[in-house]
Amino acid sequence: MNKRMKILIPLIAIGVVIGIGHQTLGFDKLIKDLHVNSLTQRAPTITANAEAVRDQAWNTLTQYLTFAKAHDITGIRAISHQVSPTCSDTNMLEECNKIMDSVALIGSYLNKDTFTQVVGDDKQIIIYTEGPDRVFLYFTRDTTGSPKVLGMRFCRDDETIGFLCPSVNASITDSNENGWWDSVESLFYK
Repeated sequence: MNKRMKILIPLIAIGVVIGIGHQTLGFDKLIKDLHVNSLTQRAPTITANAEAVRDQAWNTLTQYLTFAKAHDITGIRAISHQVSPTCSDTNMLEECNKIMDSVALIGSYLNKDTFTQVVGDDKQIIIYTEGPDRVFLYFTRDTTGSPKVLGMRFCRDDETIGFLCPSVNASITDSNENGWWDSVESLFYK
């Protein structure tokens, strides 16, 4: 299977999951800000140790997917920046399990080797694939520097409709100068 198909299949699966159950499964926040702000500001801060940072983030994601597959919400909480409102409500266990099943399925299509791009600092990490089909994985860091899973976004460069994925500089813009990049902060539950 070629590289493009390895990314396209999960994108289709995610589109179906989000399209069918974005409100009932708690995906409202995920699809709210799919297009990242296009301002530019500072340059990426991770360069010399990008592979080590990517490996650390990937290991956290792998653990997260294992917890999701096992419906281990306690494990999910331990390595997540936040938990969806659905999974925070003990009365919505069935819906939460559906979310975890979807996440585990989507995650099973991801391949560490395709995540060749890394930006980050002491508060956040973004690892992502190269275009035209791109997957962005977002992490925050706890006080010890360990990554915490925050979210995932998908983007497709399509010049025929005039849509290009945001540049890395747009992904690390901090327009309110609070230390959180806009693309990361937009995934925080309010």
